[in-house]
Amino acid sequence: MEMIKTSYKAADLLNQAVSAEDAVRIFTEYCVDLGFPTVSIGQTDLRLSVPGRPRQFSNMPQDYLLHRAAQDTCRYYPGLILARLTVRPCSWAQAYEVADDKGRRVVEECCVNTHAEGLFFPIHSPDFASGFASIAADHVPDDPRIIAMIAFVASSAYSRMTDFFDYAVDKTEVCLSPRERDVIYGASCGLTNKEIARSLKLSPETVKDYMSSAQRKLGARDRAMAVAQAIRHRLLPA
Repeated sequence: MEMIKTSYKAADLLNQAVSAEDAVRIFTEYCVDLGFPTVSIGQTDLRLSVPGRPRQFSNMPQDYLLHRAAQDTCRYYPGLILARLTVRPCSWAQAYEVADDKGRRVVEECCVNTHAEGLFFPIHSPDFASGFASIAADHVPDDPRIIAMIAFVASSAYSRMTDFFDYAVDKTEVCLSPRERDVIYGASCGLTNKEIARSLKLSPETVKDYMSSAQRKLGARDRAMAVAQAIRHRLLPA
C-alpha cells in the first residue's frame, strides 16, 4: 500500500511539473527513493526528435554518457530492440540475452559504469515504441507489482516530458465509462484481471474487455501506460 501511495504522489507531482527537466527530476527522485540511484529516460524513435533537444535525460556519469553518444550506442542497445518486440518491462539480463555482440558490450559497459542490475521500461505510442525509461541498482526487485508501479510512473514522466516538446501531443478529452474507470483503478492498485473481476463481481473475460476498451480510448498499448494516461487526464480517484 505504501508503494501505491508513493507512486500516486509521484504521478501527481509529475502533473504539476513546469518543464521536461522538472519531470525528469521528479521521476529521478522517485526512483532514487526506491533504491535506484541511476535513472535514464528518453526517446527511442527518431521521428519524435526535436532539433537542439537531447533525446535522453540521465544521471549516469557524464564521461560515460559522452562515450555512449560518440559510439552512437542507441542504434544497437538491446533494450530498444526489446521495446519494439514487447510492451512489458524487462531486466538488463533479459536484454543481454537478445543482443548481438555490440549490444552485449553496451550492457556490460552499463553494469561497469553504473550498477550490476537494471530494469528497462518500453513506453509505447499507439503504433510504435516511442520512449523508454531505464533504472539501475546493485539489486532489482522481481515483484511484478512493484515493477508495475514503477512502469506507470515512468509512463507518467514520459507523457509529461512530451507536453513540453515541440511536436504535437494529443490533447483530446478522454471519456471512460464507470466500469472502465473501475478496471483501470484496479490496475493502478496492482491488481490482476482475476483480482479485479472478484472485487467487481465480473468475469475475468469482461474485465479484459473493459481493459482493452479503456486502453484504446487512452491510446495506450499496455496497462501501465493506460494507468499513467488515466492519471494524467485526472480520471482516477485522488
